[in-house]
Amino acid sequence: MRTTVIAVLAMLTALTATAGKIELVDPASIAANSGEQFINIYGTELGDHVLYSGKAGEFDLEISARSEKGITVYLPEVIVNTPDRYTIYVRGDLGTAGPAFIDVIDPRASQPLVLLVPDPIAEPATSRSGAIVRYDVWPYGGSDPNPVVNCTSPSGSLFPLGSTIVDCVATNSAGERADGQVSVTVYDGDLPTLKLPEKLVVTAEGPNGALVKFEATAFDEIDGDLPVSCNPPSGSTFRIGITTVDCVATDKAFNSAFGSFTVEVQNRGFLLIHVPDRVLAEAEGPDGSIVKFDVTADGSDDPRPEIKCDPEPGSFFRFGVTKVLCVARDRFGASAEGSFDVEVADSTPPAIMKLSARPDVLTPNKELVPVAISVEAVDVVDPQPRCSIVDVWSNDPITEEDWKLVSDLEVALRATTSGKDERQYYVDVLCRDSAENASGGEAVIRVPSGSQQSTTTPTEPSKKRSARH
Repeated sequence: MRTTVIAVLAMLTALTATAGKIELVDPASIAANSGEQFINIYGTELGDHVLYSGKAGEFDLEISARSEKGITVYLPEVIVNTPDRYTIYVRGDLGTAGPAFIDVIDPRASQPLVLLVPDPIAEPATSRSGAIVRYDVWPYGGSDPNPVVNCTSPSGSLFPLGSTIVDCVATNSAGERADGQVSVTVYDGDLPTLKLPEKLVVTAEGPNGALVKFEATAFDEIDGDLPVSCNPPSGSTFRIGITTVDCVATDKAFNSAFGSFTVEVQNRGFLLIHVPDRVLAEAEGPDGSIVKFDVTADGSDDPRPEIKCDPEPGSFFRFGVTKVLCVARDRFGASAEGSFDVEVADSTPPAIMKLSARPDVLTPNKELVPVAISVEAVDVVDPQPRCSIVDVWSNDPITEEDWKLVSDLEVALRATTSGKDERQYYVDVLCRDSAENASGGEAVIRVPSGSQQSTTTPTEPSKKRSARH
């Protein structure tokens, strides 16, 4: 049997180039004398016979089970009891896959001395000096069960900021040696401490507010005192009212601390005028629009200061940008001025009131049939919006030969279908006003698959597109 199996293995080796493929053997190794075993062989196009070859001999066994990923096969007891590396082939009608391997290991055999070390260690610093770091290394194997381990920086040492490589050596009485390295990184992980004012309240020095100075400091356990950046910065002019000051301090490790406080500038007798930043109004007609706005004044002992604007609120504003100038005066003779822009623009697209096609049903004759699109569009500003055809598509596959644009609102369509179902052409129309605001709609033209009555086609835009040119 031995001679026959060896000959078969030699022949199978030559066939593996065109056979299936073994991707994984699970388990890849077992302990000797561990009892009855089954193994899984994963791969593609695997056959139904497994061939083993090694110190225990050669074996040809049928598989025990098959799954989508591979096969399961019995591992003979004589192989389990005989330590060696065994070669595996899988034979089938398509040829032989392999080789693959399984190791039978004698657990009583002496293992070489090795030193197991932990993954890289990262610890936050506890002071400017660094941090106390503890770690474990594990000697394994060798002829002496009590090896000695020495490291350049023992576990529990003070490690400085930054990265340190610890060299460790394990030795035993048999003269065996194993080396390993431990990577230790001590980093600055704490945020700086910000010290900011709780709240500042000052009196206005004039209509523009007041110049305000304040103190903001920061301290970091690693880097010491740090600069603080605030917006607005100390020494800025703060407007009347409440302003939030945002501050940040960043250490050398890019840890940032954020904080904020408020500065309230109180008005004590300065007349102030409050105008809008900018007013945007929609045109109500081709000439412009009536625009309303609010302007107020306060700060003096006169509860009702007089306010005049040019143009006044509620005036008619023409297209474009108009600057409005406002002046407030109290009964004590104080005055304040302000200005802002009013912009009247047309941002409303035309409204398509009616959209239809004539004809809206084509008799199937395979000819290009002219179709006129009728559009009624109105616009508040532009009395004559411009409308045109922008696209043609269909629920039925079409080509460039099936339609032709004749003019802005006329198209020629092929009166045919590609199958038994009705063809529906969708003609997209876009209407624009003089401000280039646009709105769209679509007309539907039907080509019946058989003899049908002509019907009115809805002009509501379709949401479902099966085919498009």
